[in-house]
Amino acid sequence: MATGDLAAGLTEVLRPLLGAGTEVENLRALTGGASRTTWAFDAVPGPQRRALILRTAPPDDIHAGMELEAAVQAAAAAAGAPVPRVLVASASAAPLGNPFLICDEIAGETIVRRIQRKLDDGGRRELLVQCAQALAAIHR
Repeated sequence: MATGDLAAGLTEVLRPLLGAGTEVENLRALTGGASRTTWAFDAVPGPQRRALILRTAPPDDIHAGMELEAAVQAAAAAAGAPVPRVLVASASAAPLGNPFLICDEIAGETIVRRIQRKLDDGGRRELLVQCAQALAAIHR
């Protein structure tokens, strides 16, 4: 799907959730992801911008569905794990060309090599503590 078509589809998906005047701006593909495509964009329902993430998946029976991913994120959040809030997830390919999930963007680095290069011993220790706390939250 072309970027312009994707932005138009996102606008139609988001307007019932965020308001009739919502526009989509700064849509850009992100790197990474083995089986899913990830996009970042801003939803602009008024004077405030909201940074969001779109994840799309192939419509197949091999990969877990986007609705399952949203349910897992909601369960992790309920347990106290730091995960983005999901706005909407759908198994339908109709609105955006593939099943999808839209959630809040959490700023930060996702590429392991970059994280490793940037952290000193104290930073690595803090990251380890954060990971342990998140794992403990979802295993209670």
